[in-house]
Amino acid sequence: MPKFNFGENLRNIRIVKGISQDVMAQKFAISQRSYGRLEKKSEVPVYDLVCRIAKILDIEPEKLLPPWDEFDPLYVRSVKVEKEGKPKPFLNTSLGNIIIIGSSIAILGAVFEFTWGVCDALGMQPRNAAFIRWAVTGAVFLFIFYSVKRIKRKIDLR
Repeated sequence: MPKFNFGENLRNIRIVKGISQDVMAQKFAISQRSYGRLEKKSEVPVYDLVCRIAKILDIEPEKLLPPWDEFDPLYVRSVKVEKEGKPKPFLNTSLGNIIIIGSSIAILGAVFEFTWGVCDALGMQPRNAAFIRWAVTGAVFLFIFYSVKRIKRKIDLR
């Protein structure tokens, strides 16, 4: 079975529709050279771009994507589609949230234990060691919290 080539598929559909590269480039507001590079790519671009191309060509986005073979064990559909037709980011699903929470708990536990070992190795008094353990663990928690929040915000903006 030959490997799927997105650019070649796009070019064939464009030619069948009777649209030149210049016209496609004008509709995208890019140069003809930039559009030509898109037709040379073998990998599938982001789903939003596929939808824009499909809209210009007046076809369904699935026509530009690789054929789906339910009997091929190596093929996994990589784009989850919401009702609006936009890809649904994995981190914004319930499973994604469970993975984030579980990973965060594991990291915080490791940081707490590591800090405890360092304080013990330095021979700190128990009261000071407890303060440092909780302060470092709290700082790591805040870092994880704001990092995940920033990543999710970037995903939502796409």
